[in-house]
Amino acid sequence: EYPDALPAGGGLFVLTCREGIINGIRMKILDPENLRTGDQVILEWVVYGPDDLNSTTITVEHRFDPVTVVGDHNIPGHPGELRTVPFPTFIQPVLKGRIESYYRIIKTDGVTQGESDPTVVYLTRYNADGTTCG
Repeated sequence: EYPDALPAGGGLFVLTCREGIINGIRMKILDPENLRTGDQVILEWVVYGPDDLNSTTITVEHRFDPVTVVGDHNIPGHPGELRTVPFPTFIQPVLKGRIESYYRIIKTDGVTQGESDPTVVYLTRYNADGTTCG
């Protein structure tokens, strides 16, 4: 999930300068069905651009280091695994594009693995007056 993303209609979401993307993009992974204490979660970050919402050109691609889950996600009130993706390396190279992120899970047995469906959010660094943020 992208907690700061705004609905853009038709099930689409967008992040703009107004949502503070120059301070990074906040993300939350909450998976009550699959994530338990000791599992490893790996965020895969893919951004298409550099200046086209429908581009097929990968501008940024990164696999973040694994994070170890410290509490079962099926416990009510669990906040999920929180991360802020930094602006300079992972957002700034794109003026307008889309993020298709997903996560991989490695269970505590070290063998069982899985992968989420991608979550898509559109991104623009353009302001209404044509200037850009960051």
